[in-house]
Amino acid sequence: MRRLFPLLLVVGFVSLAAFAQTDAPPPGEFPSVTTTGTTRPETVSDLNAQLVWLMAAAPASNDSPQESAARNEYQREALGKLSVQQLESLGGILREFRSRHDAFAGEYNALVPTMARDDVWVEYRNFRNKVNDLVAETVRHLNDSFPADSSQLHSTIEGAKSHIAVTTYHSSVDTNYSSNPRTTATGFAMFTGTISSNTKGVGYATAVVVGMVPGCRGKNFPLVMVSSSSAPIVGPMTLPWEYINFQYTTPTSKAAGLAGIMVTCEMPD
Repeated sequence: MRRLFPLLLVVGFVSLAAFAQTDAPPPGEFPSVTTTGTTRPETVSDLNAQLVWLMAAAPASNDSPQESAARNEYQREALGKLSVQQLESLGGILREFRSRHDAFAGEYNALVPTMARDDVWVEYRNFRNKVNDLVAETVRHLNDSFPADSSQLHSTIEGAKSHIAVTTYHSSVDTNYSSNPRTTATGFAMFTGTISSNTKGVGYATAVVVGMVPGCRGKNFPLVMVSSSSAPIVGPMTLPWEYINFQYTTPTSKAAGLAGIMVTCEMPD
């Protein structure tokens, strides 16, 4: 029988009872700490907020019409009304970001099955450095390409911080991890957030889950609760140490976006 434990949980406007089908983790089972931008905005860095926004706004090759419409809304709210030529330029920048980010993620995850525990810290650090550099490069490109709209872009991403949570690995709980000074500097973290639009009371919301916290000995999978009355949307299973890269988009009339986002650990018996 599968045992399901919440590894991290971010709730928008629904109680924890919405996820009552999962069990509470045993004390110390998952050495991680979650903080939210609502209560502690300083924990959400500009770079990580930019990553979450870009994951919601950047087109993917397999986008549905609904996802394309949502991304167009997020882009419009962040950069205003653009000309046809500007929209083509914007689309090129964001598609390039998506392509490179997903390629980096695929390369890292392909290493996981053969990765020794002591190698996780350096491989993940190197991967996240690539992602961080890509995010910074993309935001600079956007600011340079649309200088009149750079302040609006900044304000939009700043506003998104209140709907982003950061889960970090708490190394002091894991003696094998904390005894190695190299690994304690890795910065294992997972970021969950909701990017939403609310034009005239009707819009879209996109749940974004990106990152990795190595606290689960089984498989991880994200759950998105659209509303308190609906069944959760279940994302793909990922192996321990794999980078989770999951987004889910839905129409919404709620300014807050979604009811909640969870990453669940399926523990082996």
